[in-house]
This record gives sequence, structure tokens and C-alpha cells, in this order.
Amino acid sequence: MNARPNDTQKKAPFKQGFFGATTTKHIANSATNRDAEKCFSTWQAKYAICGHTLYRTASADGAILYLASRWGMVREMKSLEAVAAFFAMIGGKL
Repeated sequence: MNARPNDTQKKAPFKQGFFGATTTKHIANSATNRDAEKCFSTWQAKYAICGHTLYRTASADGAILYLASRWGMVREMKSLEAVAAFFAMIGGKL
């Protein structure tokens, strides 16, 4: 048989000091991160138009590595400037 919960069991499920998703400021919401994400997405789209795929990896220490691939060949780049230089090399139009 199911017992009815008493008043102590009806309290709010969140403890004091708990911040839900609506009150927590996420890192992705900062303008700097949005601009960096937009820039990377733009480069991904440009590479896709040229038939290449652009990936981004981040290591635990925060270093970012960019990888461009096509036909099983991969090119590593350490900055978006290198991404732009390789894009020009493969015949992409800026």
C-alpha cells in the first residue's frame, strides 16, 4: 500500500545554495567564447565548401589543436592563423 507523504517529505527538492541551470552562468555564454566559436564555425564552413573537414581538439592544459582532413590525410595546425594559411594553400577563397 502506498502511504501519503507527510509535510516534511513535501519540501522543495533543492537544498539551500543549489543553483539550477537557469541561475548558473555558463562559460559558453561569455562574449569571448561566442566570438571564438563563431570564428571556428566559419572556418569549418569554408573548409567544407572546399571539400575538407576541420576539427578542433582541446587538451587538459587548454592547448587547442586544429585538424584539417581530406581523403584520409590530416594536417595539424596550432592556431587559426595557421588554419587561414592552409586554407589559402589548398585554393580556398577568402
